[in-house]
Amino acid sequence: MKKQIVTALLLGTMTLALAGCGRKASYQPLDDTDDSVYSIAILSNGKNKLLEQGFTDALNDTFGEAHITLSKSTIVDSNESKSVQKLLSDGTQLLFTEDSKGLTAARSTTDETPIVSCGIINYPSELGSPYDDEDERTTGINVTGISALPPVSNQLSVMIEADPDMAAVGILYSPEDADSVYQNRLLENYLNQAGIQWREYILPTEAFKDIRQNEGSAKMRSIRASDDINPLVPQVSSNWNGGKEKSLLSHAKLSRKVTRENRSLAMASDTRIIRKACKQCSTLYIASESRLNSKIATITSLARKNKVATFGGDAVSGAHTLTTLYQDPYDSGYRAGEMAYRILVNKDDPADMSIGLPDASVFTKLYNASMATALHRKFPKSFTEYRTYLSSYEAGSLTTRVGKATEEEEEEK
Repeated sequence: MKKQIVTALLLGTMTLALAGCGRKASYQPLDDTDDSVYSIAILSNGKNKLLEQGFTDALNDTFGEAHITLSKSTIVDSNESKSVQKLLSDGTQLLFTEDSKGLTAARSTTDETPIVSCGIINYPSELGSPYDDEDERTTGINVTGISALPPVSNQLSVMIEADPDMAAVGILYSPEDADSVYQNRLLENYLNQAGIQWREYILPTEAFKDIRQNEGSAKMRSIRASDDINPLVPQVSSNWNGGKEKSLLSHAKLSRKVTRENRSLAMASDTRIIRKACKQCSTLYIASESRLNSKIATITSLARKNKVATFGGDAVSGAHTLTTLYQDPYDSGYRAGEMAYRILVNKDDPADMSIGLPDASVFTKLYNASMATALHRKFPKSFTEYRTYLSSYEAGSLTTRVGKATEEEEEEK
């Protein structure tokens, strides 16, 4: 039944995701007689080789190698405006950023040079202002890019396939992690629509523990205001009845019990918090790029002992969790490169270019064999074993490259 409900929910969201990925723009490589050369700079974090490869391949496929000069600067601090300023002084016409630090450094340096960004989960939050047009996902400024937000509805579908008798979902996070809070809210909305119980559990990072020392600090005020609901207060679904514990208490008494438990867990050890989540929930969820990735081995070890399924939102956590949805970073980089062409050659204004949505077709369902064996779970052919897949997968193989489809069609003729 849960699968049927979520399938219905997915129809609309997948259509939107795929619609946002269409490549309707014209990408005609510049003619050999055209002597235009465009200067593009990558603000790299030094960690995303596949993302950069996708970006540079798109530049070569669209502009043509003879029509671009590419430079790169490694950005390790969001305050590195001097590095960006030097690139601009050298004539850079477009900046490509790979993460929050790069985008912040670029934005603090220029509000005129076009910026195409990847690695951002929530652009309005990152830019400090809402979309200029919410429906079109346009920023109204010199920034556009490809969202790093995974298709959360598809994540829920994977979680249900791995735990078809799902009693409740335990959502683990640390309050200062705004990106995780944002993803949690999206997941909770889908869980509510599917009638599945859920409960949040705060698993504090060391950074948050330091912040918590001063309740009246600006950082604590910022955390409280970072979401419509105070992230410092773990939320619970309106249909919560204890999850696996199946409480017979009245709603009012159960609500008071949850409040007492939250207070008790506020200063508890990681082990105690995770064990509590395992006792009440049949699946644990860790969002993409979560700051809990450093604790993922502990989370999954305890979940395994308690026969609880786990879902990791990215490749880092997915190496340990029962299931994950893997997105090839090459594809995001390639789509960003196409955007660069539209801006510099087609003269599209980044202020009016929609932030690209995740392309559901380039996500792959993966499971961890050792975890599956421990939990006595079997997966259909639509899933691939995590290590087997990553050891043999060719980056970019799911990406439709400019000109390649046409070449293949000609060969078939």
